[in-house]
Amino acid sequence: MNKKTNTTTLENFLRRATASVEGKKLTLDYIPKEGMVSHAITTDVEVRKLLVQLSEEATALAQVAQSLLDYTEETED
Repeated sequence: MNKKTNTTTLENFLRRATASVEGKKLTLDYIPKEGMVSHAITTDVEVRKLLVQLSEEATALAQVAQSLLDYTEETED
């Protein structure tokens, strides 16, 4: 693969990853933060597991993105 193909592939992947994260965030934003509904949702064991998984995935994605930014910053110097 050439550089342009690699760049396009990475751009497409990053766009899909960003859209996925944004979609999940929007979904979570619709959950009321106060009251019984929020309490019931977030105390459910399976929901809590999914929230933990989402948090871990978001953290891992942020770390990969930061590493890529750091690497490209170093190579531009």
